[in-house]
Amino acid sequence: QILYRDISNAFGPFSVYFCALLFKIFGVSLITLALFNAFLIWIMAQMIFRIFSWLGNRRDGMVASSCFLLLFAFSQYTSANYNFVTPYKFEALHGTFFFLSLIYLFVNFYVRGRNYMLLLAGLCCGAGLMTCAEIAGAVIIASFFWFAAPFLALCFGAGTLVVPCGFLFFLWLWQGFPFPEALLNTFSAILSPMQHPEVMQTPFYQRILGTDNLWMNLFLTSASAAL
Repeated sequence: QILYRDISNAFGPFSVYFCALLFKIFGVSLITLALFNAFLIWIMAQMIFRIFSWLGNRRDGMVASSCFLLLFAFSQYTSANYNFVTPYKFEALHGTFFFLSLIYLFVNFYVRGRNYMLLLAGLCCGAGLMTCAEIAGAVIIASFFWFAAPFLALCFGAGTLVVPCGFLFFLWLWQGFPFPEALLNTFSAILSPMQHPEVMQTPFYQRILGTDNLWMNLFLTSASAAL
């Protein structure tokens, strides 16, 4: 079956095929996804700890990683499925993982000056662009500030353009779509608001994306970032 042709999807192709790969290897079970998600949460907590330890001290890293675990990764203790163990959409979890990896590699490059970190950051950027729109937007904004120096731009751009999984997704989707549609579907995470306007205008998705009260949400986001 071909995604977007046989199976409806309003997000990027990465998470659907990645979850299918986990099912193929370990069997079809929610426990399979939950255990792997717990593994990703552990990695993300480690990255947050190291980032804040580099920028501050170990106490800062401990506080930041603890807040991540208590307030985000394992929230919704009694009901719903909005935590990172059993998320409503896996694109948010995978996208957050790639975004944190991107920041971790940027900070690692800043601290240690290893240029190959930018190539790895480029891979994370490219993979993050295949998850969901809000993560893709965050990845693009975070990456924009690293294009000041030509050499850094070259390293980062090369990493982004050679995403192996993106190329494989494109080849797979090309079996069921003409070339332009296959290319658009590969990066549908960026284009999903335009490709599925009727879905994005429903009250549920407006509340999730923050477009139900856009200016107030932008103000609150900016105030939180300033604090």
